[in-house]
Amino acid sequence: MKKTLTLLSALLLLTASLVKGQNYQFPYNGQFEYWTSTSNNSAVPKGWHTFDEVQCDIPFGVGCSSASENHSNKVTGHGGGSALQIYCKIANFVGISTGIPANGAMSTGRMRVRSTTPSSDENYMYTRRSSTSSNPAANYSFVGRPDSLSFWAKFNMNDVNNIASLKVHLHTNCDYKDVPSHTETTQQTGKIANRICHFTCNGQQNTWQKYSFDIKYYQSNTTSVLSNPQLSNITQPSYLLASFSTNKNSGVGTENDELIVDDVRFIYNKKLASIKINNTPIANLVLDSLNNAAYASAVTTSTGTGENEKMTFNNQGTATYNYPQVFCSNSIPVVTATAESGLISSISATTVTVNNPYSIITVTHNDGSYYTYTINFTI
Repeated sequence: MKKTLTLLSALLLLTASLVKGQNYQFPYNGQFEYWTSTSNNSAVPKGWHTFDEVQCDIPFGVGCSSASENHSNKVTGHGGGSALQIYCKIANFVGISTGIPANGAMSTGRMRVRSTTPSSDENYMYTRRSSTSSNPAANYSFVGRPDSLSFWAKFNMNDVNNIASLKVHLHTNCDYKDVPSHTETTQQTGKIANRICHFTCNGQQNTWQKYSFDIKYYQSNTTSVLSNPQLSNITQPSYLLASFSTNKNSGVGTENDELIVDDVRFIYNKKLASIKINNTPIANLVLDSLNNAAYASAVTTSTGTGENEKMTFNNQGTATYNYPQVFCSNSIPVVTATAESGLISSISATTVTVNNPYSIITVTHNDGSYYTYTINFTI
């Protein structure tokens, strides 16, 4: 995905002011440090929802009491702090085991249960916008258009080949549903982007591992994936619907299967696809070195404190390159550049002069994060 240099770096300050206070990351920065409950087997991180808030619409309330039993805990996180643990349990009916696994699950939306068959499409997660005393709202507002996502996970499964899932949907202002039988390309009103992430322990139980997945963007309300999504042709989302599960299939897991997750975040790619000096591309090795240096130097910035803190990850990366060719004062080099991502807000390069023999390339993403690349010249 590429976007050609066309805008001025002055847009950087404007972009930063626009993104303040809006959500570009998972709830509470995806770090599971704040909790509505920390009770044993019933812990729930803030911004997320699980079985204790289930909307159970099974006829005559059959099985609703067991459907509202949590199976989640607050545990030690990746690199410290806390993380979310969800686990599978066997569902009970009027105190009698059904033998049917109830996967551990956690969602930014509401769980709705309308069938006693776990895999039924009558059972789903959804963004609930409205609120009543008996069924409060369960949603997460979101305006970002990220390139990818990453998270850390640790497994303790009875079967090392068990496949867990994270389903992510970016959608418009509607009560969007995450239905069991739906695939990434299923047509649905309000659809902007998604990714159904299936992942395993890779044969390593009880070991933190990092997982990364690209986000897929779609033509409006269609099944067609955009091969080169641009910020100009992607609707700004209103909500994020994200859900973790111990198993990708409902009712398939094994009792006490455990999944621990932490540091869930969206990635906003600010790397360069090309730099040209007087229309001549610099070598790929140099470009790779600049991109790697900017990424390595990036930091996490934040506004607010405590529960109100909003973090911007992978921000303010810098890289510098000293161009080897010597230029005459009557032959000033012209620098142009393109970015890897078409979802950036702007890319610009300052003009090289005799008094300022350098060009600063600034790539700003739609979450307000940015990289700067400085190309120095001898004139």
